[in-house]
Amino acid sequence: MSSLLIKNARYLGDSVDLLVVDGKVQSLSASINAPADAEIVDAAGKILFPSFIDVHTHLREPGYEWKETVATGLSSAAHGGFGAILCMANTDPVNDDAAVTEQILESARRSWPNGPRVHPIGAATVGLKGEELTRMSELKDAGCVAISNDGRPVGNTEIFRRMLEYAADLDLIVIDHCEDPYLAAKSHMNEGATSGVLGVKGQPDVAETIQASRSILLADYLGVPVHIAHVSAKRTVDIIAWGKSRGVKVTAETTPHYLTLDDTAVNGYNTLAKVNPPLRTPTDVAAMREAVKTGVIDMLATDHAPHAAHEKETPFDEAPNGFTGMDLALTITY
Repeated sequence: MSSLLIKNARYLGDSVDLLVVDGKVQSLSASINAPADAEIVDAAGKILFPSFIDVHTHLREPGYEWKETVATGLSSAAHGGFGAILCMANTDPVNDDAAVTEQILESARRSWPNGPRVHPIGAATVGLKGEELTRMSELKDAGCVAISNDGRPVGNTEIFRRMLEYAADLDLIVIDHCEDPYLAAKSHMNEGATSGVLGVKGQPDVAETIQASRSILLADYLGVPVHIAHVSAKRTVDIIAWGKSRGVKVTAETTPHYLTLDDTAVNGYNTLAKVNPPLRTPTDVAAMREAVKTGVIDMLATDHAPHAAHEKETPFDEAPNGFTGMDLALTITY
């Protein structure tokens, strides 16, 4: 038997010892005597948590390895305290085929055989084009745990309806990137006072809310679940709360940056603060925090979306959306 004894950790405000035997937690108490063969680690007051699960990451591999690889993404996860992550399908080629799913899983096994674990999210439509449903059954068999068109919202409501139905039949959750593709077209930040001062085309918060409303209404009508990704706006929180009050099977996530930053972070045309959905107003930030406290938002995710440094060192309207998250999430939210 192999034993690990972690001493003097902080857990819910108290100092504790944790004993792990053969990879399983054996006991947690104020003081534990070390077994003879135990490896002893003095946590010296560090905080003890279970490992986290991140339901929304972008690993970039295959196709964008200059931004991130499965190996470097899992390194961020390990250092951030994550034991499992779900990775989105907007790779190149898109993860709309079982072969791509298997490639991602093999890269994870090869680079981090003992974890963190990767659970791929399959593309909901072929090529993320929003025109034709993928072979979801094959994606599930290959290892996908959910489906999404994240990064490319599905504008066609009929296709989105069929997506919800098909996924529910397979016991897969649809993770919806809620963004009206017409209201949000060619926008680079939140529409409001800051965008007006900067002279940058903004995206109104209602672009997110309209799409979330569609998802919730369809989930209500069909009696199937739906998950709302990276919620950023108070209006969307209000719609989610309404859906939950009706008994709709809707869950939702937000991220550390929507709890801590507002659109003034973009001042000076700061491309490092350019994300999608965009950072909103202080009112939205306060609403997001309250929604986490009250349970309207079910979970925190990171939307970890790294880019190479040179890609952000461009004019604001040319810079890509996104930044890293797994490495910073705990520190920021704690």
